[in-house]
Amino acid sequence: MSLPNSITSIRTRYQSKPESFPETQVDRGSGNTIKFRCNGKSLSAKALSRVFSEDFGKLKKKKTVIDPRGQFIRRWSKVFFLACLVCLIVDPLFFFLPVVNPDEFCLDTGVGVLQIALTLLRSITDLFFVINIVVRSKTAYVGPSSRVFGRGELVIDPWKISSRYLRNGFWYDFLAALPFPQVMGSASYLLSIQREAACWRSACDQSNTTCSYDYFDCRTIGDPTREAWIQASNMSNVCSAGVGGTYPYGIYAPGVVAGVTSSSFLERYFYSLWFGLRCVSTQGQNLTTSIFIGENIFSTIVVILGLLNLALVVGNMEGYLLSSNQRIEEWRVKKSDKEHWMRHRQLPQELRESVHRYDRYKWVATYGVDEETLLSDLPKGLRRQIKRHLCLNLVRRMDDRMLDSICERLQPRLWTEGMFVIREGDPVNEMLFIIRGHLDSHTTNGGQFGFYDSCRIVPGDFCGEELLTWALKKHQSDVLPSSTRTVKATSDAEAFGLGAEDLRFVASQFHMLHSKKLRHKFRFYSHQWRTWAACFIQAAWRRYKRRKEFGELGAVEGGSGSPESSGSGRGEVFVARPGSGLAHFASILISDIRSKRYGSESGVLSQLPKPEED
Repeated sequence: MSLPNSITSIRTRYQSKPESFPETQVDRGSGNTIKFRCNGKSLSAKALSRVFSEDFGKLKKKKTVIDPRGQFIRRWSKVFFLACLVCLIVDPLFFFLPVVNPDEFCLDTGVGVLQIALTLLRSITDLFFVINIVVRSKTAYVGPSSRVFGRGELVIDPWKISSRYLRNGFWYDFLAALPFPQVMGSASYLLSIQREAACWRSACDQSNTTCSYDYFDCRTIGDPTREAWIQASNMSNVCSAGVGGTYPYGIYAPGVVAGVTSSSFLERYFYSLWFGLRCVSTQGQNLTTSIFIGENIFSTIVVILGLLNLALVVGNMEGYLLSSNQRIEEWRVKKSDKEHWMRHRQLPQELRESVHRYDRYKWVATYGVDEETLLSDLPKGLRRQIKRHLCLNLVRRMDDRMLDSICERLQPRLWTEGMFVIREGDPVNEMLFIIRGHLDSHTTNGGQFGFYDSCRIVPGDFCGEELLTWALKKHQSDVLPSSTRTVKATSDAEAFGLGAEDLRFVASQFHMLHSKKLRHKFRFYSHQWRTWAACFIQAAWRRYKRRKEFGELGAVEGGSGSPESSGSGRGEVFVARPGSGLAHFASILISDIRSKRYGSESGVLSQLPKPEED
């Protein structure tokens, strides 16, 4: 292995297990199904149905399943929100399409520019609702059973996602799209036209001459029979809503008198919007109805909606004043206090953003619940069962007594991206078991020049192993061990922590932790022992290369090039044949090989001491 002259760079990758495995072949099928062939036998692994959100981008199934925390779903939510606003404006406009011609006593329902424009616009917005149904039916969700700690796992099974959406979310989307406030005003306009047309039909029924309901369609203007009937029926006086009118318009009389049914489109729209808001806000107190059944039903609906609106407002005000949502209020108060404190201490903006990011992540992971306070109020037996359920996947291979003893002492820990978990040289006060996220672990061997080793900590790994060595000693010291590595979170991470005193108690109560097998397994997974082993192997490889080089030089000169028989001093490792004339040249060459190319015999191990035995 070739290294620079002054820098020894060690980078390790650990992907193997200490056990020996049979020969296997891996065939990746469609989706996320993996088929293994072990000794000629085919084994099918179960298709992946759950995954953490940070690992979602690595899946092949991401083309058919959408990450709910991804960039696409955030952009689509904004686009769909704008489409919903357009729908809320467009939907009520269809009620304003009919127009009354007051001079000819007819209803114009022809197809114009406004009708075509509204139909095209509404058809376009309908496409957004169809697309939203498809998007929602393909968007992954957090599995309820995985929320025992942190943010949980995303369910990526398309069938489960679609069935859950059809069962729960579909009808909410449908009801949320209904424009209730605008519909109330638009319905009042449509009902006004209906009442005016009802007056015309009543006059037609009471007429002695020939009359047809077709006369009230503006397409029949110019019919001589129609013109004769209008002049004979005195429609302008019979269907007038003002003084002298005999037809009971009820709550629609103000609109008929104001001529809303024959005004322009914008006048009809804003008058109806104001009328609807006034009715809902006053619970229909301004409405004077007639005996018409449809009018009374409409007024009843307006009053009920007004009462519901009042109840919601009063309920929200009461909930706010009484702090019914106490957890959110406490979080807001703490957030405000932190903001004032950081402003008072003049903290830089980078530190403020780090504090805000950690608070948001902690709220998402715990929903503002103080888990330790909540568990401390429960009985010991119930608390032990809950703790065991939370960390079952982490330490499931222990016996029940040790599992209970460890689980009831584990504490949840959270870090956001960029936070330091521990620094090299600081005392180690807890051992951490990573359950989510990724961390970077590196060491410089106490700040030694030219030495650097780094590795990645993933879910299932641990750090702070120096504390376990300290706890397993026969003669323990009260001084906590120093960390040999610096650990930094490269993403949002979650872990369980086991404190120093808790680890010492478990080690003293359960002698299984002192077994030779467990110590060897611990050394295999320990990053400190792995680094030392890599250095040891590197030094052995250098010795082998040096012996090989000596052998080649000895073969050329016909002498013996063994380093063990030639000494270890500079310039004294090669003995040339008398009279060869190469003694000086060979001495310089071998010295350069030893000092610059391969280093000293213990070059790497002299920099990194062997970890302390447990």
